[in-house]
Amino acid sequence: WALRDYAAKLTAKICSLYDEKYPEMRTKIIKTLYGFVRDPMAPFTSQYGAIVGLAALGERVTEQALFPIAPVYLRKVFRIVRRYGEKRASAGADNPMQAVEAQRCAFQLRVALRKLLRQQLRDDDATVALIAAAQTAPSTQP
Repeated sequence: WALRDYAAKLTAKICSLYDEKYPEMRTKIIKTLYGFVRDPMAPFTSQYGAIVGLAALGERVTEQALFPIAPVYLRKVFRIVRRYGEKRASAGADNPMQAVEAQRCAFQLRVALRKLLRQQLRDDDATVALIAAAQTAPSTQP
């Protein structure tokens, strides 16, 4: 997990350093990572790396790539975790790690969405403050 977290941060840093020289690089990376998140056959470890990678690329990527798929993705994860719990209770659980990996993916997706929402709320607060300041400022027009 730590390696995937580090790779996500490193990828974001490389993109920020070389965006101007290789403008198509960021787009290709986003498409690749998004493909792993959307692929139902991709292992959760790969999906985790894709989620943290997309989130590391910034608020706009989180908003455009992760936010729209979050409800469906989280429902899928919760079904897997619930199914594991039911199988475990009946002593027939096949892959306990899948439930753990799915939970890690869900956690990181929620972290990315929480960060996005916090930033948007800060932006909204700043906008409201600017509007209020403009409304209370003395008019310079005759």
